[in-house]
Amino acid sequence: MSENSKSSLQDSGLLLIRTMVSVVLIYHGSQKLFGWFGGDGFEPFARFVGTLGLPESRIMAYAAAVSECIGGLLLLLGIAGRWPALPMAVTMGVAVWKLHLDHFSGQGGAEYPLTLCVVLVGLLFTGPGNITLMRLFK
Repeated sequence: MSENSKSSLQDSGLLLIRTMVSVVLIYHGSQKLFGWFGGDGFEPFARFVGTLGLPESRIMAYAAAVSECIGGLLLLLGIAGRWPALPMAVTMGVAVWKLHLDHFSGQGGAEYPLTLCVVLVGLLFTGPGNITLMRLFK
């Protein structure tokens, strides 16, 4: 396999990973921010975050929702390179720590947010690949 073919396959793989993770995060972030897709919207989410014992819970709720929604969009488009993955990985890490440490699998288990966290850290390490909006305009 030529180096160009290998690189093209890797870029395609990164695009698939970015797309799926981004769709999931945009979906959940827009539920939290706007109440879309059956979500409750920001105020109920902020109240929920307030029950977790985090400092400045309203600011934390906003940061989490924006990191998922806007960060997911930036990651999907490949804008800002690898950096949109960082706040989303932190958000998923906090979700694991504050909500899901008591069990790994099943309803409310850590496996889902932990998987998202690890994939996002992987994207932080690798970057988005070459199939991005930024590459299109270079």
